[in-house]
Amino acid sequence: VHQWIHDYISGRKPEMPINKSLSNAVNAFLQWEKENDVKTTHTEQKVYSRAYKYAGTMDAEGTIRGEPVILDFKTSKAIYDEMRFQVASYQQARQEESGMKYHARWIIRLGKEENADGSLDFEAVELNEFDEDIKAFLGALEIRKRLMGLKDKRLKAGLKY
Repeated sequence: VHQWIHDYISGRKPEMPINKSLSNAVNAFLQWEKENDVKTTHTEQKVYSRAYKYAGTMDAEGTIRGEPVILDFKTSKAIYDEMRFQVASYQQARQEESGMKYHARWIIRLGKEENADGSLDFEAVELNEFDEDIKAFLGALEIRKRLMGLKDKRLKAGLKY
């Protein structure tokens, strides 16, 4: 699904998947895109934060109803709270790189199954609490850095605990 969307955004005009689960997810994306006046400008964009020394790959950047946004596509069974921190990290890095301010971040969950009523299993969540989410991401980043530092220290000392 990610590859199909990447190809589509890149203008490659991919063929509709034959697999029913994949075509359900693609159709949900196309329907959402049309209903929300989505225009994408970047896809699978590598981003880097010089301020906080991390990198990642952002799914897409563009506009929704004319407002600049960061987009993240998921094929999971649900949207989990932790996902918002990942997308905040992309926004932070892109803001550093481009100087642009973003209206929102969106997580788009593209389910592969149909609901009981035949509708597509789909969710789109607009995230607007950037300051809170980037603080949480940076806190987790500091914990990871500290744990890696402790691991390196143990390895240098020949300890295995």
